[in-house]
Amino acid sequence: MSHILIRTNIAGYGGAPASVMCAYDTESDILAVSSEREYEDCDRDGFLKISNQNRDKAYDALFTEDLTRNGITAFFELDALKLLAISSKAQRCNPLNKIERDGMDEGGMKYRIAPDITNAQVAVLAASWYVNTQRGVTAVREFAEEMRMLTI
Repeated sequence: MSHILIRTNIAGYGGAPASVMCAYDTESDILAVSSEREYEDCDRDGFLKISNQNRDKAYDALFTEDLTRNGITAFFELDALKLLAISSKAQRCNPLNKIERDGMDEGGMKYRIAPDITNAQVAVLAASWYVNTQRGVTAVREFAEEMRMLTI
């Protein structure tokens, strides 16, 4: 599987709750942010569902507040490496102008987030976090396959 379709549902930040549609290409390592929609709490065939709402039905990944720093770090990595493509329809989802670097601590870079960050902008952080975790899963899968081939 080289493409993972992602729907990220986020509520609790600025503006209306939002669903952001993305696609991650595991071969090129590119996260494409396609569009923002009204919050969808229904099933959508073929899409992995990330949510920050524990009450959401059948999510595949839960993006909690303690993962925000990881999401920001992953977002900045993808952006710096030109591995993030935000379509013209989804430019309002770009969190770049809502996050400011604020020094370092023992955990790494610290960030200051604008109080008016929107749900759609947080959804992009959540998708970035997921992609970063998916890289690790893909690496383990590939290593396991190599090890299996050695034992044949």
